[in-house]
Amino acid sequence: MKKTLNINLSGLAFIIDEDAYQSLKNYLDTLRRHFNYSEGSEEIMDDIEARIAELMQEKLDEAKTVISLQDIEEIIAQMGSPEDYMEEDSFAEEPKYQHSSTGSGKMKKLYRDEDNAIIGGVAAGVGHFFGIQALWIRLALILITFMPTGTGVIIYIILWILTPKAKTTAEKLEMKGEPVNVSNIGKKVEDELKNVNQKLREDDALRNAGSSIGTFIERIASFILRIIELAIKAFGKIIGILMLFAGGVACLAIITVFTALVSGAAINIGDEFGYSYNQISPLFFANSWDAYPVLIGAFLTFLVPVLAILYGGVSLATSHKNIPKGIGWGLAGSWIMGIILLFYSVAHTGSQFSQKAEIKTLHTLDFEGDTLFLTLNEASIEELSGPKILSENQVNFHYDEETDVISLGDIELDVSQSKKDFFSLTQYNSSRGNVYNQAEKRAEGIMYQFKENDNTVSFNPFYSFQKVDKWRNQKIDLTLNIPVGKTIYLEPNMIDFIHGIKNVTNTYDDYMVGHYWTMTKNGLESPDFTSKNDETSVGGDEFEIDIEDNHIEIDM
Repeated sequence: MKKTLNINLSGLAFIIDEDAYQSLKNYLDTLRRHFNYSEGSEEIMDDIEARIAELMQEKLDEAKTVISLQDIEEIIAQMGSPEDYMEEDSFAEEPKYQHSSTGSGKMKKLYRDEDNAIIGGVAAGVGHFFGIQALWIRLALILITFMPTGTGVIIYIILWILTPKAKTTAEKLEMKGEPVNVSNIGKKVEDELKNVNQKLREDDALRNAGSSIGTFIERIASFILRIIELAIKAFGKIIGILMLFAGGVACLAIITVFTALVSGAAINIGDEFGYSYNQISPLFFANSWDAYPVLIGAFLTFLVPVLAILYGGVSLATSHKNIPKGIGWGLAGSWIMGIILLFYSVAHTGSQFSQKAEIKTLHTLDFEGDTLFLTLNEASIEELSGPKILSENQVNFHYDEETDVISLGDIELDVSQSKKDFFSLTQYNSSRGNVYNQAEKRAEGIMYQFKENDNTVSFNPFYSFQKVDKWRNQKIDLTLNIPVGKTIYLEPNMIDFIHGIKNVTNTYDDYMVGHYWTMTKNGLESPDFTSKNDETSVGGDEFEIDIEDNHIEIDM
């Protein structure tokens, strides 16, 4: 059993065992005696204690709450023992710029260097990180600002928000990639004090020289820079408030939709739609392992960036820029997990659509007259019980839970010239699957109805298939084959059912309804439209006829 003590080091409370405490006390006392006659000794010791406190915090976690003697010995070895630096005559001058890691493997960290700042210290900090003089970074930002995209200011503001300021001596050393030990901390503090004294002497010399013009220009420049800084900060706060509002609304919407989907609540769009995610997902996904990972993945993928926008808004609006490491890593991990889940579900479900099969069926119509009327069986829509998604005279989606039948309305009717002397209807069923045989079976399982009544063909505006087949892009295309000399009449309710019907006058589908159309050798013609075209134009395509001797040339 060891005795423990409660101590306060650099404003942080620690529980430390007695042996560790004695070792730490001896170490700090030795350092204090060494720096006692150095300029800025108090600042040096404060920075050393702050660094030691930071290292001690890294030693603790939920399972370990007491600092041991081994921990202190490791910290002392990292900071440097008194014997290592007391034999040195002076602190050696370090190179100003280094690679992104030192010989000890210490990586540089990105901070804002406000000691060498013009506005916020971003350029100086980035320069330290990449080993480039800040001047080149500033020139690059100015160049980007005056380019057509003008993103230099935006990049600077984002870096200003996200990059913390190097406040402590340890952070300033990390910014330059220098080892954070006693020797470097002491040298850094002494150098900073020398720089302050040098600046004071330069200011005194400037005032004594009576350089009023230079002083005036310097003050004007400082004033302008200060105005720019305040304007940027004000603009940043406005942007922050907007980001808070947008992020809050988006976050609330995402959470509300996710909660509704998971809880099984019905989603209502207008007055017709009332299906829940629990009802819809089995119709699309192969199993629940795909249905819920895609939901959770989409939730995390969209929510984490929104939370980042919220945090950015808080940072801009309140100047609070420190986010706990645990939360940051947790959000990053959640976002990556969301992308993985989303990618898995989409890829696995997408494989169910890899093969396509199409089945062709020819229906001979029992009609021998000259004029056939085409219309939609709108009454069939009313026969679909329960909620449904409708648009005009189409059934976009319907699911009957009693019969487990899915109905869709993506049908396209075209017209072609028949080589026979009777009307016929060609039906193309298509579907997809992970193998061809499966896709073919699904295509065969598509159900469609149309009715013949005297001189009228009534088309159902939807087709159906069983729930067990899932939705695998099942589709129906219809082609009405018309003999030459026969006529059709398109009822107005066919406007959304016909698709791209070719005719001699190049009349659009929307204008074809409500008119009689006769099949000729050249294609469909209507007496309501043919008279509008001149004699040298057929179907809107111009042609020229040149007759030379016994030679006839036609240019289309």
